Amino acid sequence: MAAMTKIVLLFLIGYVGSVSAQETNPCKYVKNGVAAHLTTCSKYYQCNNNRGNIRSCRRSENFNPKTKTCVRASQYECPITTTTATTTTTEPTTIATTTLRTAAPCSPQEENLKRFTLYEFKGSSYFISHDFYTSANAAAQMCETICGYLAEVDNQEEEDRMHSIVGRHNVTAILIGGTDKYREGFWEFARNRRPVTYLHWHEGEPNDALHYEDCMCIMKGWVGMIDCACTPMYLPVKFVCEV
Repeated sequence: MAAMTKIVLLFLIGYVGSVSAQETNPCKYVKNGVAAHLTTCSKYYQCNNNRGNIRSCRRSENFNPKTKTCVRASQYECPITTTTATTTTTEPTTIATTTLRTAAPCSPQEENLKRFTLYEFKGSSYFISHDFYTSANAAAQMCETICGYLAEVDNQEEEDRMHSIVGRHNVTAILIGGTDKYREGFWEFARNRRPVTYLHWHEGEPNDALHYEDCMCIMKGWVGMIDCACTPMYLPVKFVCEV
C-alpha cells in the first residue's frame, strides 16, 4: 500500500512540475511533439504522452505554431497581448473612450530631442538618430519619444530627402518605415499597416539575402531602396523619424 501511495505521489509531482498552472494544457491535444505556449510566444512545450515540459527559444526568437520551430521574432509576430490575471473592468468601452478624450497632446522632452539631428524640407521635419538601431521596434519606440514615427516615403521627392540625409552622416544606411514582416513581398508601413504605394528598389532588390530582411533601408551611395534586417547585425545603420 505504501509503495502504491509513493508511486501516485511521484506521478502527481512530476505532472505538476512539467506543466505550468494554466486553464488549458496544450499537450492535452498533442500526445507527442511540440505545442505553443499559451501566454509566451518565446516558449513552447515538448509533449510526451499528453504531458509537457516547457522549453525556451533563443533570445529574440518566437515559436511559430504553424512550422513548429523557433524563428526570428521579425518573421513571426507574437499575437498574444500580455495581461495580468487581476486586471478587470466592467465597462471597457467607456474606459477606452474616456482615455482617448483625456489624452494629453504629445510634447517631446528636450533630452529625447538631443539624441537626434533635425533636418527640415519644405515644412517637413526629419530626425536622424545619433545611435545605431538594435531593432526596428526599438527604433519606432524612440521615434515615439519625439512624437514621430519611422519615416514614410511616398514619392520621389521624399526618397531624395532620405538620400540627402544619409549622405551627410558617417553611416552605411538608414532605416525607414516600410516592412513586409506581416506578409512576405507585401510592403506596408509598420505603424498603421498602410500599403507602401511608392517602391523604387535598387537593382536586384529586394532580395531577402539573409532570409529575414523584412525592413526597408536607404543605402548610402545606392539608388533606390533595399530590404534590410529588422535586427541588424552586420551593418552600422541609423534610423530616421518623421514628425
